[in-house]
Amino acid sequence: MLGLGLTNHSGIHGALLNPARLANHPQRFSFNLATAGVHLDNSFATYNAPFRLPELAIGKVSDTYQTPDGEVDFLPDHVAEIQSNAQRSGTLSADLRGPSLLITPRYGGGFSISTRIRSAFQFSNASPEFLSLIRTGLDRPSLWAGSTTFDHKFAVNSNAYGELALAYGREVWSRGKHYVSAGLSVKYLTSWYSSHMIANEVKYSVTDTAGGGSGQIRIDEVSGLLGYVAGGSMTDDLTQFKVPAQRPGSGYGADVGLIYEFRPNYAANKYMMDGAERDDPEATLYKVRLSVSLLDLGSIKFQDVNAVRQYDLAESNQQLTFKDFEQGRILDNAFELAEQKLGLSATGSLSKFKSGLPAAFQINADWNVKNKFFINLAAMRNLRPADAVSMWQPSWVGLTPRFEGAEASLSVPIVYLNGAFVPGVALRLGPLSVGSDNLLGLISKNGQFSPRGADIYLGLSFSGARRKPKDRDNDAVSDKRDACIDIPGIWEFKGCPDTDGDGIKDEDDECPTAAGPAELNGCPDTDGDGILDKNDQCPTVAGSQKLNGCPDRDNDGIADADDACPDVAGLPEFDGCPEQKN
Repeated sequence: MLGLGLTNHSGIHGALLNPARLANHPQRFSFNLATAGVHLDNSFATYNAPFRLPELAIGKVSDTYQTPDGEVDFLPDHVAEIQSNAQRSGTLSADLRGPSLLITPRYGGGFSISTRIRSAFQFSNASPEFLSLIRTGLDRPSLWAGSTTFDHKFAVNSNAYGELALAYGREVWSRGKHYVSAGLSVKYLTSWYSSHMIANEVKYSVTDTAGGGSGQIRIDEVSGLLGYVAGGSMTDDLTQFKVPAQRPGSGYGADVGLIYEFRPNYAANKYMMDGAERDDPEATLYKVRLSVSLLDLGSIKFQDVNAVRQYDLAESNQQLTFKDFEQGRILDNAFELAEQKLGLSATGSLSKFKSGLPAAFQINADWNVKNKFFINLAAMRNLRPADAVSMWQPSWVGLTPRFEGAEASLSVPIVYLNGAFVPGVALRLGPLSVGSDNLLGLISKNGQFSPRGADIYLGLSFSGARRKPKDRDNDAVSDKRDACIDIPGIWEFKGCPDTDGDGIKDEDDECPTAAGPAELNGCPDTDGDGILDKNDQCPTVAGSQKLNGCPDRDNDGIADADDACPDVAGLPEFDGCPEQKN
């Protein structure tokens, strides 16, 4: 689900690639109802059938390609072997991402709780000769040469398990244009099916049967490990997401991630709200984002006396007849048949084993080219050895251009996987997501594009984008915290105004347009004479109360402004001058 998981508004899917994506997430919440995907890839053969893979998967092919009883007649030449001497690998996997919730309750941090069912059938390090036997069967006289073939260290693993995960991500460091976040996810795992055959060395030959007309395999020597959970159906577990009551496996896992963002325009994307400086949630804050994560660290322990079997193989001189081999080509029969034909007994087996999670290292660089156009370069590296008892992650490198907004996105991943480039497309439109990381594998028939696999996913999720808080009066105080919601104010007074800036809100200020001290109820007394400016006829010069704040230097009861002799006490009838004696 690469095309979906790389987008910024991908909800839980982005957090599954790196839990640090939960930090400062553009969605305030995201609820994934269900997202399901199926993936197939291999390095052994290309698809060459005259009908498309989706038609084969649902059994709806033309009558021309059906047997008399209505089954799909899939022939050996419906796949074409890739000409190479390299060892081969392949994966058939299914992923159901169940109800999951992502919440970012405040800026800088976010958490999620998610459910998931994962299953896979995988082989690695297998020789093309052995895989060719499985493809065509034994009824080819050209195979009956009796020559010994060595098949070193191939591994087959199949697993089906569920997980419940809790994840948290937050900002850990920020300075100007540089931003770093980290995240951690812990998982509880429960499993109902696992099987493996790890062949350290196999010597075998194909010969004619004694009666002639059909081949058989003579196993000269085999050493390694064989283990499985009895009583399950591998094909049902891998393709139908069945969760039986019997679940003999449990364990724990973890993801850990780190993200660095380069934000050259960080200052322009800041704004003040409720007394704090915040990042604009509606803007793409980074120009370049570098992301690294370690995924699926952990294992599942299987232990059940009645259901779990584990053998150390050291067998020789065994025979697989044509009939045995045909039964073994059916997945559900393979491990029980191997147990039977190698002469193994449940009483001689261990009743426990561990199977690892598909541990991987993921790295990607996301470039915000312009506005809503992005280019992403990503790589996934498998961390499990080829002979591990474990599910494993196919390694790949991908380049993904995309357009995205809060409500819709279009991604076009181009992935290099198993020696071939595979294009895909992913569309997110409102709650619906649909896509493929290998589109040609879905539409090819008759070897048109020589696909080595296919991929498809479909999901339904509901989310709410993070927005700036509503601020009706544009005073940088959010409406829900604004006591004067329709009048611009300041944060100190919960959005109520202080027009004169004297620290007294207008409703408590007797002089709201002129700054004054609190002891004078917000009114000014410029000359400090104890008379408010609004009542002071001489507001800039200290005076007396009886003269309405005007001065009387000679204390003759006549204001200086009306006193012809302000420095000499006088009489009112002489305009403040003293009486003149003749």
